[in-house]
Amino acid sequence: MNKLFVSALAGISAALVLGGCATGTHIATGNQHPPIPFELVQIYQAPPAHYEIIGMVNASDRGNRQHRMDVAVRKLKKEAAKMGANGVIMNPIETGGLFDRKTKLSGQAIYVLP
Repeated sequence: MNKLFVSALAGISAALVLGGCATGTHIATGNQHPPIPFELVQIYQAPPAHYEIIGMVNASDRGNRQHRMDVAVRKLKKEAAKMGANGVIMNPIETGGLFDRKTKLSGQAIYVLP
């Protein structure tokens, strides 16, 4: 193999390992708002007092350790922020079994009213 090909393959492999395998999706079911920074999205275990539902969000990452959970939560927030949601009401966390070690998060993307 030529050196350029080997270098490119090594770079792609490193990017995949360092970048993680977190994936996320969102589905708009209500009125969207302008996108916001994902750092402003709050996670809720119970619904706040006044809010509107914007859509559904999903995220997953391989593994079930705390670092992988943090990566999946960050991806979930990013998906919600794309729709202008400032909160996510979480569904129960799903984790894979012995061979499918994956953390799956989902919830309702919401806009908490002032």
